[in-house]
Parts: sequence; C-alpha cells; structure tokens
Amino acid sequence: MAGANYNKVRLQTTGETVVVPALAASTYSVVTVSMVNMSSTQAKVRIAVTDTAGVATTGEYLEYDTVLNTGGVVERSGIIVTAGKSVTVRAEAVSGTLDVAAQAYGIVGVA
Repeated sequence: MAGANYNKVRLQTTGETVVVPALAASTYSVVTVSMVNMSSTQAKVRIAVTDTAGVATTGEYLEYDTVLNTGGVVERSGIIVTAGKSVTVRAEAVSGTLDVAAQAYGIVGVA
C-alpha cells in the first residue's frame, strides 16, 4: 500500500469539485476528506462518493448541506473508494463570501 495526497482545492465559487479522481481497475483507496471554512460567514458543504466524477446524486452523499461556521471543520475518515468511483465535494456560502478549503489523503491498495 502506498500513501496518497489526492487533491487540495480552494472553493470560492459554488460548484462540485473532484478531490479523489476515479480509481483505476483493480485498485481501491481508503481516504480522509477534510473541509474548513476560511470565510467570515457560514458555508454549507457536501461530500459524496460518486459513480461519475464531479456529479453527485442523492444516494451518494456522506455529508449534505452541513453548515460550517467561520473556522469550522468537517472531516470524514475511513471512506472506502473502489475502482471507478471518485470523491466529490461542494461548498456554498449561506450568505456573503465563499472560501472553503478541501483536501483528501489516504492509502491506495491493489484489490
């Protein structure tokens, strides 16, 4: 197994972003996703393990519109991502300016 630091993103506009790209066949990953609100106003965040990179559907969410206060953090660990799946995050300002940082890291193994 190898360690992986998948992606670090700064979300300043509302939209979905891939933090763990689709995995190759015969691989899996166990990841942690962390999101922190760096804005002076509240933000709503979502985390999903998706079949289509960047597009989350109702049954794929692990977090949905979780409200983060200024400096607030949501972290999900032990997320198992199998071949063909990806992890997608989204942030939206409740009011004011959006500024959320997200990153994913973990291990990759061969199935």
